[in-house]
Amino acid sequence: MLVQCFKSQIYIDDDGSIYPCPSLIKEKYKIGSIFERETVLNIKDKNLDKIDAYKRFQGLYPFNFEKCSKCDVNIFCWNCPAVLDIAKEDEEDFKRWCSMMKPVLNGIVWDEGVI
Repeated sequence: MLVQCFKSQIYIDDDGSIYPCPSLIKEKYKIGSIFERETVLNIKDKNLDKIDAYKRFQGLYPFNFEKCSKCDVNIFCWNCPAVLDIAKEDEEDFKRWCSMMKPVLNGIVWDEGVI
């Protein structure tokens, strides 16, 4: 999972609100505002642990997400945290994604026959 959110990419809304990326414009991922000096300095200085939204964002990494944490191909499955954020809200979508991706990824990663 190549994620640039917070590290080299942020999204600034028209009202100055800062988000990790344009696909995660939700209150729980709002970093702050460009008008808040402390927020801007934390981003500039890469003090990400001081940003509450960053802690919530970390939960979108497959190895931190409970349903994916024990999967042996989890790091290959979700190429975008926003996709996982959407899928985790719908159990059926999540199961469908998993049942579609896991056999293919097992075949590629572990050289198992692809079903």
